Amino acid sequence: MSKPNRPLTGLETYYARTVYVRLILLKWVLLVLGILLTLLGIGLPVAFVVDDMRISPLMMMFLFALALVIFALGLFITAHGLWRQMTLSPTTTQLRGTLIEKRRTAVSPNTGSRSTHYEYYIDAIRICWPPNSEGIYRPLVGQYVALSVAMIDISSLQKLKTLLARLNKRLLGQDIDGVGIVLNHQGTINIHGVLAKYGRHYLLIHQLQWALSFCLFAALTLYIAMQPFMVTFIARTNVLLVLLAMVLYLLGVCTAGYFIFKGYQKIRKWLDPRYDDTPHEERLRG
Repeated sequence: MSKPNRPLTGLETYYARTVYVRLILLKWVLLVLGILLTLLGIGLPVAFVVDDMRISPLMMMFLFALALVIFALGLFITAHGLWRQMTLSPTTTQLRGTLIEKRRTAVSPNTGSRSTHYEYYIDAIRICWPPNSEGIYRPLVGQYVALSVAMIDISSLQKLKTLLARLNKRLLGQDIDGVGIVLNHQGTINIHGVLAKYGRHYLLIHQLQWALSFCLFAALTLYIAMQPFMVTFIARTNVLLVLLAMVLYLLGVCTAGYFIFKGYQKIRKWLDPRYDDTPHEERLRG
């Protein structure tokens, strides 16, 4: 990684700050969650004693052990939120190296369902790509790439880092030096150009549109699932048929969404011939 070479433009700064603020908010969410769990871990034993619960000693030991686990988890999450300090650099950085893809799988303790999250790195720098640009960066995995990025430098509080490392090195995840927010890449990504052409809020609005679409899908699914006929269908139907119905539902929603989106574009184009229906990944070229 070479030294920073030029100041960020106004549009690049705006985009980089949206990513930076999102990371800061995530940090504070972790802090609040950790503090709440810590207080819960302290409050549960007090509640057990004050309420004079008439339960067996074995059950009492289990409840106190559970409170201890909650307390320890709260402390860990709080420390994890505190141990990294983030600073957004006002200049661009040229980043070169092999793009590495790492897959992280989380398992829900309640349902057992798995969710997979992909992260991308060059050495110890985590790469933050523009939203919905998978078609650009996925083919680059394992290849040598050159990127112009806005760097969020991450410094660790050494005492907390040492404490967490003693508890469990695996819980820390990869120790990273910073987050590189991609601004330019060899004619496929030009953040300044796309924001100058489509408006400084374009990428933010694009993300909000996807989030709104997901919320509408979740609300529709929940509404259908709560209907009496659906409860009866699930209770009286073979599990395989229920799974088949779920797959058909997902395919139907995706197909309907695709045609609604295409129909919307055609209507916009008909009402306004100047409407730009360029695909998102092509717009990223600026």
